[in-house]
Amino acid sequence: MHKKCVVIFGPTAVGKSDLAYQIAQYCKTEIISADSRQCFRELNIGVAKPDNAMLKNIPHHFVNSHSIHDTMNVKVFFDYCKNTLATIFKTTDTAIIVGGTGFYIDAILNGIQDLPTIPLSIKQNVQHNVNAFGKQWLQKQVEEKDPAFFAYVDKENTHRLQRALEFFDATQQSITLFKENKTRLPEYDFILLNVNKERQMLYQQIDQRVEIMMKNGLLEEAENLLQYQQIENLQTIGYKELFSFFNAECSLTTAIEKVKQHSRNYAKRQITWFNRYTNGHYITPNSSIEQLKHLFDMNAKS
Repeated sequence: MHKKCVVIFGPTAVGKSDLAYQIAQYCKTEIISADSRQCFRELNIGVAKPDNAMLKNIPHHFVNSHSIHDTMNVKVFFDYCKNTLATIFKTTDTAIIVGGTGFYIDAILNGIQDLPTIPLSIKQNVQHNVNAFGKQWLQKQVEEKDPAFFAYVDKENTHRLQRALEFFDATQQSITLFKENKTRLPEYDFILLNVNKERQMLYQQIDQRVEIMMKNGLLEEAENLLQYQQIENLQTIGYKELFSFFNAECSLTTAIEKVKQHSRNYAKRQITWFNRYTNGHYITPNSSIEQLKHLFDMNAKS
């Protein structure tokens, strides 16, 4: 019998973590986070990690597993996920993967391409210029040097823009032209759960969650990280906007509204990305185990 991976994905704040926890309890298994921020020990309130009770009752992997000072990219996640799945499957036939980072989910389902190593000097040079001239400089550089990539990339995703510029400066080629056989996970049985809810309700939930994060101390958490604000792993929604407030670039009210707006924009992009996986089961976050268990039981018989 093939090992089963229940892959749960959807937009931010939709309720994926709670659903994954319930399914993990039902399947008596463990969870791997496919979230590019929950892995960082220094980030807590702003990344909506599972609460302490959930972490204690069900093993959650790739949560609090790394530091913001560590290199983090899709290959690091893929290798971590591959090794962790192998360990989980020594004792059970099912594993849960949950998250909203599109590239991580895509790596699980479709594998990754091993891009050539970029010389450190080039990375440092690009980073220096980004720090000195900002996002607009980065956008213009990528638009001029790699228009094919720039045509479809999210223009606000500085991580992807920076990687594309580094790649071009190292190879003089567009990152879109790099073709190589992909490294894939073993042939597990993937059960895809695409979690979503009515758009306006989701946006209201996102706004409410930001307010709760602020009440729970997100401002203080961001202030404690201010000295590291230039680190690539901190160029993330919920922190970079508050860094702007601390740097006197905007008011606190404006910063909070930007967190909400950028979170809603991110959710919209996530929904578009995840709707590509047409072989998934579309479900709501309040779907009960009774409603879903036939998926696992059906696949268990195959």
